[in-house]
Amino acid sequence: MESNRFAEIQVLQEALGPAVKVVVPKGTGLEQTVKLQPHITDIIRGLNGCPACTSGVPVWIVEEPEISQIVRVDLESMKRL
Repeated sequence: MESNRFAEIQVLQEALGPAVKVVVPKGTGLEQTVKLQPHITDIIRGLNGCPACTSGVPVWIVEEPEISQIVRVDLESMKRL
């Protein structure tokens, strides 16, 4: 059975440079969210021009209600993916 609980990590291109947005399901505890740190670090490395450091890239953690269905549509063909 596939779990409905998952985190999504996005890289956003902001006016002042890249930022990382981490979306977790509502009710996710800090203890579980902190376990995402290695994944977040891997993504941040190099975003700021330095492959060895992770400073200078803001990270936002957002708690959102669980999504029951995601539909992705190709904007060129308007077909579901």
